[in-house]
Amino acid sequence: MAIEFKSKTFTISPLNEENLKTLREDAAILCKVESKNFPSVIESVKEIILVKTEKEELEIQEKMITSGLVANLQTAVSARRLINYYFRIFHEDLTKDDSPENIARDLVAIGLDSKNLAIIEKLLNIIKQEVKWYDNYRLKKSFKQGLFPYLKSIGTTVEIRGVFNREIKGKEKVEEYAKEMNLEKDCPIVPIISIAITLDSGVPDRFIFQVSPEDIELLIERLKASLLKAKLLEKYVKEK
Repeated sequence: MAIEFKSKTFTISPLNEENLKTLREDAAILCKVESKNFPSVIESVKEIILVKTEKEELEIQEKMITSGLVANLQTAVSARRLINYYFRIFHEDLTKDDSPENIARDLVAIGLDSKNLAIIEKLLNIIKQEVKWYDNYRLKKSFKQGLFPYLKSIGTTVEIRGVFNREIKGKEKVEEYAKEMNLEKDCPIVPIISIAITLDSGVPDRFIFQVSPEDIELLIERLKASLLKAKLLEKYVKEK
């Protein structure tokens, strides 16, 4: 039997079965958080929304755990996912006037324990009260983005590769190659840095490439120079 949803969240922006399951599970997990912690949890999610790297996000999530806001990493992840989702719902024109009461009832309709109705409704009300922050965030972001894809996150890994004295030749047998092949005496290993840049839009929206430490030093200097120029422009505007 089809569920008759009451909220715009589930009628205007329907989710597939897998996403509905995730949303229900996230709601159930957050219902175990003490309601007095909801405002602070939302503030932590705001910080997560603003960061650029997975490392920074993990640091905030760990701080949420050590400070006692949430019990574990799973709860922190669920908080980020559900609160960010409803920030978007209460921000979008078609769903911004949606009722937390109706959304809560619909969450129960898709399987959330009815005893959690009041607590999830309270959380949704607090999120809606804080949506002005998200509106300002999206406004600033849209002006920063302009017409081009915008940086969403950046991640790096470092590895060491061997440098060998020579490669195997055309029809050379591996047995013969093994007799001469060895690590280069003067430079047996080289460090390599892999960089993954994720954008908020565009095709593709993720770029992965490799650089040497020397390349990184050059890139850092160029970025520092650009940052210096940006700060000079900001200072110029403020003084006018």
